[in-house]
Amino acid sequence: MRPVKIGTLTPLDTAPAFFNAQGFTSTGAAVAPTTTSTTDGLAHKVTLTAPVQATLAGITFTIIGTDGGSNPVQESLIGPASGAVVATSRQFKTIVSIQPSATMGAGAGALTLAVGILANEATTAWVNLENTTTSPMIFVHVTGTINYTVFQTPANIFDDYTQDINDSEFYLNLGAPITDLTTKTTDTLANGNPSCRAVLLRVNSFTAGATITFYVNSAGGGY
Repeated sequence: MRPVKIGTLTPLDTAPAFFNAQGFTSTGAAVAPTTTSTTDGLAHKVTLTAPVQATLAGITFTIIGTDGGSNPVQESLIGPASGAVVATSRQFKTIVSIQPSATMGAGAGALTLAVGILANEATTAWVNLENTTTSPMIFVHVTGTINYTVFQTPANIFDDYTQDINDSEFYLNLGAPITDLTTKTTDTLANGNPSCRAVLLRVNSFTAGATITFYVNSAGGGY
C-alpha cells in the first residue's frame, strides 16, 4: 500500500448545538439538521439537549448518518428530560436525518432540541492495510495537549462491515488497542501486529487548539 497520512486534524471541542444553531424541531417526520457534517475530519458522539421548559423523555429520536469511514450508522435515543443531555454510543461524522417517534409540536409552541457533539472519543476511518505479514509502522504526531489511542484489527473491514447499523460499539469492537499506542500524549512511533488488516485512531481527550497527524505505512516503502 502507499503510505497514508490523515491530518493534520484539529479536533472540535464539545458543542451542544453544533448540528443545529436554530434549534431542531419536527412534527414527526425525518428532518435533516441545519449542519450535516463535522468539520474536523473526525466522527463524534452526538448529543441531544432538551430545553429547561419541557421534557422530551417521552420521545425516541432516531439519528441516521455515517461514521468516520462513511459507512451507514443509525442509533435511537430516548429524548432528554428538561435541561438534560443524552449522547449516542456511536460516533457520527455526518447526520442525514433525525426523526422523533412523536410530534414535537408546531408553530410558536413547538419544542426544540439542541443537536451537538462530544469532543472525547472522536475517531478517524479505519485505514485498510495490505494483506501481508509485515508489521505496519505507525507514527502519531501531536501538538498541544491531547490523548489518543490507535486500534488494530485482523478483520477484513470491507467484508466484515455488514453489521447491524444499530450496533452501538461495532466500529471499535472490530479491533483492539495497540499496546504501545494506547492513551498516548506525545509523538509516538510503533508497529502494529503483523496480522492486522486495518488501523484506526481515536482521540480520547484534548484541550482546544491541539492537533494530531496519523501516519501509516505497511509492506515497505517510505514516506
